[in-house]
This record gives sequence, C-alpha cells and structure tokens, in this order.
Amino acid sequence: MSYIGFPYSIDQIYGQTFQYEKLIGDGSTTAFTFTGFFVNAASVFVFINGVQQNPVDAYNITPNNVTGSNTLTFASAPFNGDEILARYKI
Repeated sequence: MSYIGFPYSIDQIYGQTFQYEKLIGDGSTTAFTFTGFFVNAASVFVFINGVQQNPVDAYNITPNNVTGSNTLTFASAPFNGDEILARYKI
C-alpha cells in the first residue's frame, strides 16, 4: 500500500515529538481505544482519511494517563474501512 507521509509511529515536526496510532472504522463502532501517554487531550489530533476532525463536534477523548489506555469516542461512527489516525504530542 502506498501513502504520503511518515510510515513510522513516531515523527518530529518543528522539534516537537509526536506519536500516532492508526485505527480502522467498521461503520458501527463509535468508541475506540488507543494506547499512549500524551501531554493533555488538547494535544491529540484526530484525522479520518487524512481530514482533521473538530474535537468539539466530531469526537471526545477520555484520557487515562495511569495505564495509557485512552478512549476516543466519535459523535457518529466512522464508515467501514475509514482510516482513523490519533496523533498526539509526547
């Protein structure tokens, strides 16, 4: 599969380090779990098929900085096969 961008789970932009996790929509699931420790929920950026989502309207994040198991909940389920990217500053 070809893509544009970094194939790694960690990258650096302007001297800041970001980590990301890819998830796949199934058309019915609205709550996804991703693992990672981040500065705060405002430092998480969410994309669906490369389009950045608005945190106020499209999703909510419930962080767990003790275990690193965080919940990303969408207002409506991403379509089947949609690529979800949760990118966060570490």
